[in-house]
Amino acid sequence: MSIIKYLNESLIHDSYITEGLGVTYHATEPEQLKSIFATGCIDLSPAIGADIESKLSKGKYYYLSTMRTKTGRYMMGSGYVKKNAYLELDHDALTNNLKSTPVDYWGGDPSYSEHEERLLSDNDKICGIDKYIKSAHVLIDKRIVKENEEKYLTMMMSLYLLASHHTTPVYFYTESSKYIAGKGGMSIDDYFKSIGKDKHDYYNLGRDRPHIENNIDAIIDFYGGEKISRDTYNALENLRWDVNSNYSKDFIIDIKNDMTGGRRQGGSDRDRENVKQLISIMKKYKSRSIEDFYKDVFIPDMNKRFKWDIKWLYDKELILF
Repeated sequence: MSIIKYLNESLIHDSYITEGLGVTYHATEPEQLKSIFATGCIDLSPAIGADIESKLSKGKYYYLSTMRTKTGRYMMGSGYVKKNAYLELDHDALTNNLKSTPVDYWGGDPSYSEHEERLLSDNDKICGIDKYIKSAHVLIDKRIVKENEEKYLTMMMSLYLLASHHTTPVYFYTESSKYIAGKGGMSIDDYFKSIGKDKHDYYNLGRDRPHIENNIDAIIDFYGGEKISRDTYNALENLRWDVNSNYSKDFIIDIKNDMTGGRRQGGSDRDRENVKQLISIMKKYKSRSIEDFYKDVFIPDMNKRFKWDIKWLYDKELILF
C-alpha cells in the first residue's frame, strides 16, 4: 500500500492530517537527533545571509523550521520519505518564548508546499528540550542496515541511550507509512527483537566515550558533592557490571596507571592533586588498595546512590546532574 493511500484510508479524520498549531514537527536525521539528546538543545539555523531568509525571519537572527503537517514536500518526495527522523513539538510551549510565523517559501506554488512554520529567535539554540518535545520518531533505513548493520544498529542504540536521559519517548519504525502517520512505532527492545538481535550486544558499543580526563576524575566527581556531571555518570554507568567484568578490570588498571603517572616528580600539578584527593578518599574508608576500595566501597556506594538493583535498570529520574 502506498503511503498516501494508507494515510487517506487510516487517518482521514486524524489530527495528523489536519493538525492545529498545538503541535508542529521538525524534520531531521537520526545523527542530528542524537546531537539534540546529547546536548539537550536544538540548534537553530542562521537567518543572515540569503536575502530571502532575512526577509522571512522578520529581523530575527535565527530560526527553527517546523512543519504544520508531515505530508508536505519537505518531508515527502514522490512516494518516498526524505527525512528519517522527526520531532513532535509542543507549539504552544515554544511560542511562549519564541515568535512564530507561517512561511510560503515557494510563493504559493502548491506543488512545492512545505507547510512551513518558523520559530524565530535571536539565540542560536533552544535548550531545555524536555519542555518542548512531545515525542521523537525514527525510521530505520533497511538499506543502510543491510550495508553496515553493526555501525547502524550501534548508532540507534546510542540514540536510545542519550534519549533515556530525557523524558521524551522515542519510537522506531520499519515501515514509512506508519512512520509518517506516527502510529505503530516500536520501542528499542521490540525493534531488536523483531530483527532477532540482542540489544545488550550493542549497549556498550552505543555508548559515546565520556569526556572525562581519566577514571580518577570520575571518582573525585562522584564523591565531590550532591551533583555529578553527565559525562561522569555515563562513565560510571558502565560499572554496574559484575566487579570481575572486563570493564571493571580495565577501570582499575587505568586508575593504577594514572596514579603512577601522577606521582612522578615533575608531573603536572593537576595530576598530583588528583592522586592526593583519591588517596584522601581511600583513607576515609580505610582502604589500602585500589581493588579493595573499588569492590568494597566504590561499587556499593554507586549502587546505593543510583539505585542500581538490577543489571539493565535505567532509572533516569534518579540521575543526579
